[in-house]
Amino acid sequence: MVNSAIFFIGLLILIFFSVIIILEVIFRIRDKISNILYPGNLEDQWSKKYLKYIKFYSSWDDSMFDYDQTVGLRVINKKNKNYSSFAKINKLGFRTHEFDTKKDDEYVILFNGGSTAFGSGASSNEDTIPYNLEKKLNRISKKKIKVYNLAQLNNFQTQELTALIFFFNKIKPDLVISLNGWNELTANNIMSDKTIKEYEIFNIAEIEGWKPAGVNNLKKKRFFTYAYIFLEEHLSFFKYLNFLKPKSYTKRDREKFEFRDFNQSIEVGSELYLKNLKIFNQLAKGFGFKYYAFLQPNITAKNNLSFDEKKFLDSRKKNDPLSFSEDWFTLLSNKENLYKGIESKLDYSLNINIVNLYNLFTNTEEEIFYSMVHVNDKGQEMISDIILENIKKDIDYE
Repeated sequence: MVNSAIFFIGLLILIFFSVIIILEVIFRIRDKISNILYPGNLEDQWSKKYLKYIKFYSSWDDSMFDYDQTVGLRVINKKNKNYSSFAKINKLGFRTHEFDTKKDDEYVILFNGGSTAFGSGASSNEDTIPYNLEKKLNRISKKKIKVYNLAQLNNFQTQELTALIFFFNKIKPDLVISLNGWNELTANNIMSDKTIKEYEIFNIAEIEGWKPAGVNNLKKKRFFTYAYIFLEEHLSFFKYLNFLKPKSYTKRDREKFEFRDFNQSIEVGSELYLKNLKIFNQLAKGFGFKYYAFLQPNITAKNNLSFDEKKFLDSRKKNDPLSFSEDWFTLLSNKENLYKGIESKLDYSLNINIVNLYNLFTNTEEEIFYSMVHVNDKGQEMISDIILENIKKDIDYE
């Protein structure tokens, strides 16, 4: 009886693993045939010059950011070496100079914002907006100009404010510049109402809802989450079992929960942007620096698109990462001015320096964009030029 039971159980185990092996062989063959007939390489939608950034963004070799030594802000994780093909990072994780003691003959600028300000799309550090700005200002300024780039990928105003406060004494800036607006208005839809409306902050969305590993009701959930991720990566057939794929089990954020639609995101993002703008303005008065905010452009406002820009936009129309419940892309394309809500409600009596770059590339013939907002070297230089024209009156120049 016992021998029969052992034989039966062993037979079931053998059948189970045999079925897995057969399914795996079938689906691996299916995937190879499908890849030949329908080569849907994700990288095909991007310009070849931009692929080194895509490799960094898509890599799971290590985390993109180092959260260990930060409080409410992101810094590049230097252990993830995929960034080294396009950027040099200082010892604190910023794409800029090491933080040196400010000299008497120096005029220091703190440059901040999200991925566009970071320089996503630039061939090297020297081709980014802040480096272009530093180089051109040093040609006309009586003082030596040093521009520190504290921008990071996925940054919002909240992280900018945190970086400004924590690193102010190290840098002692005379001028602070923000290049932002896109993230705050279009990427807040996955931040909870509690975050946006109650705490009135833009949080670090990728760790929203994080709890310590020892929390009892999370132990089982995390076990199955990590098990699913492991099996999805190593078994071809596993990713086709859709009934096993609840939102919390997916490795990437392709099934984000959305708290608000397009118009709501623009509305609440604009309102919170204005509140933060006042904080920047108050800090500028209290700490004695000048502050400028530049609202960044995006590809939908560009009339003359290159071949690669059109190719990218076609792929976005088919798979819009901003939303899965409505056609954000069409709504965004039909919007004449993304920042109308900010400009219409701005209290001009506060004398806040804000410049809308939404239409900067509207009539530009040359290729500029690699993504919705990331620009190539030409775009980086053009943005730096318009920033220079707006701030040079505050700098003693020849």
